[in-house]
Amino acid sequence: MYSISFYSIQIHHELAKYHDLGRFSDKLAPIDADAVLFHEQHAADLGVKEAILTMANLYLGIPQDVLVNFTIQVSVFVGIQQKSIF
Repeated sequence: MYSISFYSIQIHHELAKYHDLGRFSDKLAPIDADAVLFHEQHAADLGVKEAILTMANLYLGIPQDVLVNFTIQVSVFVGIQQKSIF
């Protein structure tokens, strides 16, 4: 039977934090935002509580203790789309 350990799930959250700190890039290269978001979202999907809170704070624009160098822009479209029924 295959089981996933806590550490194999937690590793995605840790990788997101290391990417945010620039551990995997050169000093002159920008932070790999895609990697940060991939690992943090994956950790949140797997149930890591700190990753879930971090993702919620990122989407709400609330400052967080983790991923302090990372921000996302959320665009919200306000309005009603009209659908025609024929």
